[in-house]
Amino acid sequence: TPFYPKLFKEIEAYRHLLIVNHVYNDKIVKSAIYLDQQGATKHYVIVPLGDEKNYFDVASVNELYNDISESLFLERIKYFSSAVAAYSHQTLPAILLLHDWHAALVSKLLADVHKNTIVKSVFIVHVANIDCGRFASDKLQGIGLKFSEKFQLLKAIGLKSAHKVIAVSPSFLDECLNLKSTNSAVDAIRRIFVWLSINNPGKLM
Repeated sequence: TPFYPKLFKEIEAYRHLLIVNHVYNDKIVKSAIYLDQQGATKHYVIVPLGDEKNYFDVASVNELYNDISESLFLERIKYFSSAVAAYSHQTLPAILLLHDWHAALVSKLLADVHKNTIVKSVFIVHVANIDCGRFASDKLQGIGLKFSEKFQLLKAIGLKSAHKVIAVSPSFLDECLNLKSTNSAVDAIRRIFVWLSINNPGKLM
């Protein structure tokens, strides 16, 4: 996760692992990776070291989501995704768990930017199709990805680019497959679920 200095314990309590170089705003930036381990439980955090060091300086969880279209919310996602992809490419974990559209860019970055074929990603769907992360493509620039369409659905990116897709329950998967909508973006997500169930059923769980 990103390191939130006002929400987490002091960074000195974590063990510094390494500094990773990654792309943000079309330039190479640096982030520090720290680890907090309690028994078998490992918690990795990312700390921006450059001009973006205040991106995650929020006082509450709700503050992360305020004014989604105009705030730093999407910039935080882009920065974090770029750092995670670069760190994963460097350290090669066997499996990378990506929780819904907020982390969907990571698997695409690994494939398209890092050309990584070793790390296997699992996209875990927690929220209904209506919450699909729709953003203009030009807002997603600066981390090495290229898009041909004007708008992107981050959930669609995760569904397409991950190696496996897991819904949090059988009933929720049934909803994702069958609950039709007059909203074109929402129904586009449903159609991807349907396509996967027919053409690549081993990917969908």
